[in-house]
Amino acid sequence: MSVGENPKGRVYPNTRLSEAAIFREYYAKASTLRAAQVTWCMARTFESDCPEDAVLQPLVDVLRGDMQVHVHGYKTEDLEVSRTSGIKG
Repeated sequence: MSVGENPKGRVYPNTRLSEAAIFREYYAKASTLRAAQVTWCMARTFESDCPEDAVLQPLVDVLRGDMQVHVHGYKTEDLEVSRTSGIKG
């Protein structure tokens, strides 16, 4: 996972700050999903389906420590994004 690169084109954000904001947004959503999954498992009633999201599940796995990621950046502040998102280093 790369943070802080200079994105090109209209698909990606134009600044490091906007890239960091998107990074944090998705990890916050994944953290919420993880909490919902833990709550579902702890309830042990299984009356409903386990909360899931195919887009966020890989990030949930990273937050759980089930999947490792390699994060690299060009400046110290770029790596701060990964530390504040809950990624274990």
